[in-house]
Amino acid sequence: MRSKTALLPATIGGIGLFVLAFGAAQVFGPDYALVLFDRKQPSAQLQQMQSAPPALPGSGRSRKALLDDCSTLLPSIYLSLFPASLQEKIYQDCAGYAATTLADTPTSGQAWAVTALIAAARNQTAEFERAYVLSQRASPAEGWISERRFAILANTPQSVTPPITASFTEDVKVLLAAPDTRKMVATAYNRLPNLRPAITDAVSQATDVAQRAFLNEVKKTGPMIQ
Repeated sequence: MRSKTALLPATIGGIGLFVLAFGAAQVFGPDYALVLFDRKQPSAQLQQMQSAPPALPGSGRSRKALLDDCSTLLPSIYLSLFPASLQEKIYQDCAGYAATTLADTPTSGQAWAVTALIAAARNQTAEFERAYVLSQRASPAEGWISERRFAILANTPQSVTPPITASFTEDVKVLLAAPDTRKMVATAYNRLPNLRPAITDAVSQATDVAQRAFLNEVKKTGPMIQ
């Protein structure tokens, strides 16, 4: 049996870590709190957002991380298991993060993408179109934001309108450049017929190398749904 004396250093060490963490939270505020939030699994993040959602951080980097959390959590299977009232609360929190970010930085393509995601979930067609198009205009060449927008539209393909199709086509051009995102586009081409014309248009404007690579992915991710 270990003696109480032997346990003392470990106890002191544990207290020291707690004091250090508490002190950092007091000094760095929402930015440090978000670091702790990001370390949690999605299910634990959603549990926290029910009662104590993280405050919007001050730094641009931390805001980006929090908005990215919203982009991951809102369409997740975890959220669908929550009661409708709690789902709506989390949507409202994320909408607030995006709105505050846009008030400070109107050209944040990421915040507009989160706004589009929320509008799509609420079947707000006009709001979705506006946010989607503005997101693409603000961040036309940032692949990770193009990927977020692509995923939103792939999950709500009934929302396609001419302005959205034009923005979506530009996103596809960006996504064809990388193997991982090219595979994602090929999967959507096979499984979502109403997105196929826009994808075809984007592929026709790509390089010969990108076109061949895309066709190979289409064959590997088939069969095609008519």
